[in-house]
Amino acid sequence: MKRIILGFAAVIAAFAASPALALTAEQVACPASQLPGDLNASLDRTFSAAGTKADFDRTRTAIAAAVVTCSSDLAIPPADASALANYTLGKVGSARAAQLLKERCIPAGIIDLTLDIGEGATNPDRTRLSEDDWQALDAAFVQSGFDAGGLTDDDRRLIDGYAALTTLYWSTKSRIGL
Repeated sequence: MKRIILGFAAVIAAFAASPALALTAEQVACPASQLPGDLNASLDRTFSAAGTKADFDRTRTAIAAAVVTCSSDLAIPPADASALANYTLGKVGSARAAQLLKERCIPAGIIDLTLDIGEGATNPDRTRLSEDDWQALDAAFVQSGFDAGGLTDDDRRLIDGYAALTTLYWSTKSRIGL
């Protein structure tokens, strides 16, 4: 798990240092349309306690391949391709994590509000949730009536991944011209 979280950290740190881009809507949408159908299975393994760095690497490799295809087809400059890969990872990963949270009846809205992530939020770097973050989440869950005591290790890993990828998505969205 530590390796996967470090992978999230590396992606977020690399993107934070890059300048704003001016990609077209077609260029931005292209990688997601090129992803393999089994990508959700790879993400699901990444979000589980049994997930490995190899599961996360498969996801990143699939996204990188999609960006290469789109870069060739749509003349995306090499300097922008890396940023587009990070954006796509954040978008696809956070959407899948949100879907899994919903299936598990874990309220994503409370996570967003408590950690200040999402549209219109500050989206601070969240490569891994701190003990303070978990305490704040547990308190917010209790206050909302959600039983946080029933969260499994898989649930907590999913929440961690959701926070990291949602932060990545929203913090990079405006930087690529959306």
